[in-house]
Amino acid sequence: MTYDEAIKRIEQIVQELEQSDALSMDAYQAKANEAKELLNFCQKQLTNWEKKMEAIVTPEEDPWRIVFRGRRETPTV
Repeated sequence: MTYDEAIKRIEQIVQELEQSDALSMDAYQAKANEAKELLNFCQKQLTNWEKKMEAIVTPEEDPWRIVFRGRRETPTV
């Protein structure tokens, strides 16, 4: 399974849960567990991607000093 496939399945599960008023507790729990496993998979994929990117682009080599977690620092000259 790819990251994109997992995200699509999570979106399907959420939609199913939102649209179904008649799910049994067991069915609800099964879908919630599946979504949790898929989220864990996605988190691992993102962590692995981040490690690979850090191995390729280190702050010393990157003039824009890309900082993961959504921040960007300007280069010091």
